[in-house]
Amino acid sequence: NTLIRKGPANGSLAVQLISFSKALYRQGREDREKDCEAMLKHAAKILEVARGPEHPDVASHALMALADLYGKGMGRWVDCFDALEKAAKIYSKAFGPDHKTTKSTQKLAEEARKNMLESRAYRKQPPLVSTVGIL
Repeated sequence: NTLIRKGPANGSLAVQLISFSKALYRQGREDREKDCEAMLKHAAKILEVARGPEHPDVASHALMALADLYGKGMGRWVDCFDALEKAAKIYSKAFGPDHKTTKSTQKLAEEARKNMLESRAYRKQPPLVSTVGIL
C-alpha cells in the first residue's frame, strides 16, 4: 500500500500496477479481488494525471482491466458496463466512432449491459414463488 500511495504520477508505475494486479487476479484468489480493484483504480488515476483523462492509455490499460475484473472476476456487471462505456467514449473521441477499437469496446459494453440487466441484483425482483413456496 505504501508504494501505491507514494508512487510518482507516471505512466510506467501505472502499467506496473496493472500488470501486478492482473497477475494477482490470475491466481484465482477471491480474497484479493479488492486489492486488485484498488490497484487498478489507482493506476487509472496515475494515467489520468500523467497522460490526461481522455488518453487512450487510460482506456486500454486501466479501464479495460477494471472491466474484466468487475465482469468476469466479480460479477459486478454495473461497474463493468460503466468502465467499458467510459473506455468506449475515450476511444471514440481519440480514434473516431467507426474505429474498430471503439466498435469492439461498444460491443463489450453491450454484452455487459445485457448481463447487468439479467442479474437478479440489478432487477431487484422478489424471489420466485411457486404453489409450494419460495423457490
